[in-house]
Amino acid sequence: MEDISHLVEVLCSSLTLEKSLFRLFTVLNQKLDADGVFINFFNRSKQAVSFLGHINSAGIQPLPAPIKVPCYFFQK
Repeated sequence: MEDISHLVEVLCSSLTLEKSLFRLFTVLNQKLDADGVFINFFNRSKQAVSFLGHINSAGIQPLPAPIKVPCYFFQK
């Protein structure tokens, strides 16, 4: 498995999400021919996924509202 520590460094390279996301997309696109990159956050207390950022070749895109995660994902 390839070491991905450099991806973490790229993602953490700026306090501005847009800059970090652009840098990450640039690096991933060189290796994977990526169409885009999403950064999401799962809020367990609200059982919802919030989209923090999305970038593709057209640039940063508007983000949709949080998406509720069905409760059956949490059942054992």
